[in-house]
Amino acid sequence: MGLPVEILNEKKYERRSYEFNFGIIVRPDEYLDQSKRNILEQILRKMATYLTLLEVEQEFLWIEDKKSLLKGFVQNLYEKLTCPESLERLSFCIPFDCQNSMVFKFQTKLEDPQIVRSFDVPIFKSLKIEKDYDKIVELTSDILQQRIRPLIDGKRHVKQISTDAKVDMEIVIQCIQTLIFYEIVALIDIFQYSNIYAPYKEVVSLAFDGQLYSSCVSYVSERSQQDLECNMILTELKEEDENEVDFDMCFENDMRKTMEIMKRKDKSNDKLNQFNKHAFVITQQKLVSLYSALTSGLKIKEILIKYSDECLNQNNVKFFIEFGLLNKLLFRKHKYALINNPYQANNLLQFRQNNSYNPKMQTNFDNVQRSLTPDIASYIQQQQQGFTKIDQLIQRENQCFDQICVDFSISPSDLEAKLKSKGYQFYYL
Repeated sequence: MGLPVEILNEKKYERRSYEFNFGIIVRPDEYLDQSKRNILEQILRKMATYLTLLEVEQEFLWIEDKKSLLKGFVQNLYEKLTCPESLERLSFCIPFDCQNSMVFKFQTKLEDPQIVRSFDVPIFKSLKIEKDYDKIVELTSDILQQRIRPLIDGKRHVKQISTDAKVDMEIVIQCIQTLIFYEIVALIDIFQYSNIYAPYKEVVSLAFDGQLYSSCVSYVSERSQQDLECNMILTELKEEDENEVDFDMCFENDMRKTMEIMKRKDKSNDKLNQFNKHAFVITQQKLVSLYSALTSGLKIKEILIKYSDECLNQNNVKFFIEFGLLNKLLFRKHKYALINNPYQANNLLQFRQNNSYNPKMQTNFDNVQRSLTPDIASYIQQQQQGFTKIDQLIQRENQCFDQICVDFSISPSDLEAKLKSKGYQFYYL
């Protein structure tokens, strides 16, 4: 495997260019191994880029004395590649000379980044990752992550993070995609008591997997304690805001409040004994039955009423659902709207799926209208008069309630009332 490079410089080189090739000899079985081949391809690209820079800036390959250092570097690289520990870590550093060194960090998976939408809620994949975040990611090297990290709390959606951090949403999405790629962050939905969830078949593993059961109990307990602690600190901050004379010192900005919460959390260990009463104590059998109860299509508020005597309450139900989503035990049934008329249910729905219904092709739409009966044609004309942007997103793009509510800053109850008055029906999918 090799990657030839040509550096053009008519004045410097006799043949107007300098060509070199950095190659690696591999066994057939290694080349057929996709993960190993990905690592070798990344090494080739890294070496070709780095040697090109050294040649352009320092004439590293042109001058024989400097070029002789390459032999020792290649020997070190070979030793690292043949060392199992280096490949397990997928990262290592090799000094080049007294001024230069090369850091290799490889990825065995090269899938497309996960799609992040405005209403998605980023959350750390585990409590350990959240606590050790500073060790995993070097915050000093990325100012954007410094602004976004305090706002990843499992409550704020992407659009709210963008607003609170005062960063363009597209940039926030790219940052979150990077954190997802490195398996630091996962995406969940906006938690509401009107949500409906359903379990995957993997939920039965809770009955046999003691480690998964223990993880669930500890996760719900610790998250509940953290949430109670944050609420106590927020109460203190509100009292300070009321007593603060200097306007510039008030914690009116959500970002500054969040940063202050993170600082005070470390100083509140003496209050932790108050959180023991919020521990999530439940047997393995009851835990499975609670997750299985979601198959009935009940909303979260209905689940709380039905199972209020089984350790589930308003303080921990959010984190009970979170654990199920993070461990692929549950999935969310989103709410959608469909207008109640025969035209959309048949002809219009098929017409829009073929991308024929859009403002640029109004003539085609008029032709379809002429072929309808007078009653349905007049109905469509009446509907078009009140055809808002929200109607377009629902009928053409079939967007769910969460996305519309976030994009238009409207509550689900207000949106449902407006759509009901226009004859919409609602379903969960």
